[in-house]
Amino acid sequence: GFSEEFVSVESMLCLNKDVCACIRVVAQVPDPQDASVMTERGSFRCDDMFRFFESLTEAEKARYRSHCLKRGFASVAVVPIRYRQKILGAIHLADKHENKVPLENVQFLENMAGLIGEAVHRFRIEQALRSSESRLLEAQRIAHLGNWEMDYVINKLWWSDEVHRIFGLEPREFGATYEAFLSYVHPEDR
Repeated sequence: GFSEEFVSVESMLCLNKDVCACIRVVAQVPDPQDASVMTERGSFRCDDMFRFFESLTEAEKARYRSHCLKRGFASVAVVPIRYRQKILGAIHLADKHENKVPLENVQFLENMAGLIGEAVHRFRIEQALRSSESRLLEAQRIAHLGNWEMDYVINKLWWSDEVHRIFGLEPREFGATYEAFLSYVHPEDR
């Protein structure tokens, strides 16, 4: 239910320059005034942001960006997402009504945060691998070079797309065995 504008603002948070509870939660450096609304596992959870904010001194109020308050969110929770202590982001829950983020829900998200962090990390690694493979295939196409790999245990041969092109074959035409490969090698070169 967040507006596009709110998501945009929240997505551009910077750990090095922004000052707010959400930054402190993600960075694991809460301020003393955050203590009353922090969970045992380091998440921020407040049932009434308006009352909480009014209880702060002016100096403490300056330690909040107040974007949630400006948009009328009374219930707010921020649960950090990490992978092996590396900061990946946070789950941000908010509602315009008081008492809409139960502690049990925040605790559930805290329990899930490790799995979410693992999934995000794995997704990023898989994306980087796909990108690397794509660059390798493009480099092979440009250089008209290929690579292959042979698993002798199961007698399975793998060729890159460019090796198939070099031999003038479609991948589905090739048997992908060592014997099939040898059939394409000149007898004197075998």
